[in-house]
Amino acid sequence: MEVKHKKFIVDYLFGLIEGSANGLEEALNDEFLLDFNLVPEKLEVKGTNKFTINENGSEVWIGTMTVTLIMDGEAFKVTRNWEEEYYFNIKHPDYLIDEDFYDSHKTYASVKYREIMKSL
Repeated sequence: MEVKHKKFIVDYLFGLIEGSANGLEEALNDEFLLDFNLVPEKLEVKGTNKFTINENGSEVWIGTMTVTLIMDGEAFKVTRNWEEEYYFNIKHPDYLIDEDFYDSHKTYASVKYREIMKSL
């Protein structure tokens, strides 16, 4: 497995704004074939569902998604935890005042994304 395959998975997972584990798995499999002309041994997404109530009283999904990619016997697994992100983000001083907060590099997802990409 090449680093570009791992980066592809991380990009898709951390670029996800909304969707389901099943929808992400389908998109990843389709795009993997289109981008690399390869069908991996395994590419699956497992998700968990969890909800909380935000500061406006609205229900917010804070589940997880874990992507597993197996190619040539090598496994790569990465998880995104929206609960962890949510509780980190709401403590940020700009969370409520910056209307572009989620488009910035201030979010926990952005921090985690950069950490994972550096480690590959």
